Amino acid sequence: MNAPLAVRAVTAALVAGTLTLGVAAPALAQNGMENRQSQNGMENHQSRNEARMDRGATEQTLVERRITDLHERLHITSAQEPEWRAFTRTMRENARDVDRAYRRRAEEISQANALQNLESYERLERVRARDVQRLVQPFHQLYAALSPQQKQEADHLFRAYAEGHERRAQAASGR
Repeated sequence: MNAPLAVRAVTAALVAGTLTLGVAAPALAQNGMENRQSQNGMENHQSRNEARMDRGATEQTLVERRITDLHERLHITSAQEPEWRAFTRTMRENARDVDRAYRRRAEEISQANALQNLESYERLERVRARDVQRLVQPFHQLYAALSPQQKQEADHLFRAYAEGHERRAQAASGR
C-alpha cells in the first residue's frame, strides 16, 4: 500500500536534507541558528541559505563535503562502489540544479515584489522536491547493498537529523 503523499514528501525531505549536509532548506525560516552539538553528537546545521551566506558555499560544495563524510562514516566498500557512484552522481546533478535555481532567484529577487518573491521561492522548492524524488531510487539501491552495520549507521544519521528537526519544530511551536 502506498503511503499518503504528505508522508512520502516528509520522508523525502528528510532524505534530501540528510544527504545534502543535513542542512534545512527553508529560506524564510529560522534566523541566527548556531552550529552546535546535539545530545547524540550530530551537528545541528544552519539553514542552506545561512550556510551559503556564512561560507559562500554553493550546493555543489556542500554536497561534495557530504559525500566525503558519508563515504567515511558508512565505510563504503569496493563492492558497493557501483551503487555509491550512482547515488553520488544523482546528488551532484541535484546540487547543480539547486545552484542554478538559487542563481535564478538571486537574479530576480532584487526587482521582485512580494508575490514574485514567493513564487520564486516556490520554484526553488519544486526543484528541491523533484531532486528528492530522483534521489530516492539510487539511495534505495545503495541502502540495499549496505551491510547490517552500515545500515545501522545510516539509520542513526537519518534518525538524528529527523530528531533535530523535531526539536526545532517543537521549539518554534512553543511546546
